[in-house]
Amino acid sequence: MLLNRTQLQTKNHHLNILKNAGLVPDERQGQNITYSLNSSVVEDILNWFLSLKKRRLKHMSSFRKDWLIMLILAIIFIVGVLVYPLLPARVPMHWNATGQVDGYGSRFWGAFGLPLTALALYLLFIFLPRLDPKKENHQKFSNVYGLLKLIIILFLTIMYLAQIGFAIGYPINIGFITKFCVGLIFAVVGNYFGKLRFNYFVGIRTPWTLANEQVWTKTHRMAGPLWVGAGGVFIFSAFFNAAWTFWLSIGALMLAVVIPFIFSYLLFTKLQS
Repeated sequence: MLLNRTQLQTKNHHLNILKNAGLVPDERQGQNITYSLNSSVVEDILNWFLSLKKRRLKHMSSFRKDWLIMLILAIIFIVGVLVYPLLPARVPMHWNATGQVDGYGSRFWGAFGLPLTALALYLLFIFLPRLDPKKENHQKFSNVYGLLKLIIILFLTIMYLAQIGFAIGYPINIGFITKFCVGLIFAVVGNYFGKLRFNYFVGIRTPWTLANEQVWTKTHRMAGPLWVGAGGVFIFSAFFNAAWTFWLSIGALMLAVVIPFIFSYLLFTKLQS
């Protein structure tokens, strides 16, 4: 096929672009120039596209597993839109230890504050495993991690509905609901502590559990019953509207936090010696 001068210049221009990209190396043989296709570069490009597709499918699979959470998030945002006109100008947002309102917010934050918080926490749960230096371990407790996500979103949803109901006039005992739900969270999380694998974001993260995987494992197994017990104390105190129940709950919480902290230090020191 004969090419005119303009077509030849265009062809050379395109070939120069491919050569500069490393896709088409050339080799001069006398007066002839032989062009070949650099298959390694093509393979790299194809592998890059395939990796993008795999990551996309992985993300889609993650979102499909969380369909219930996304449904809950959609529902509470819809509830926020529906109840917005019914809310007072000052919406109760915070209660003290005796169950009395001691903080208010605007109508917007009353309607959408907790839904936005729930959405932000869900997105944080999605991205944390990708930032973790021990990200490969997340696959080993993915079911527990998914349960933790669901529990946190359910807790915020219950608190949101209770807050909205109280704001529009229903006689809801916020103190009881808060203590009872916190107790359930502690009990459930403590029950699954032994299944949490070594990571940098979820679990008891002391300098010593993060420094030694054996310390991590034994500390979580020891702390599990403590957290379940603390959860039981919270649930028990929910049925009594008295100031002493607050200090009882705080005492149980402190024990569930401080004892594993000390245990991890002592165990790490023992292993090092």
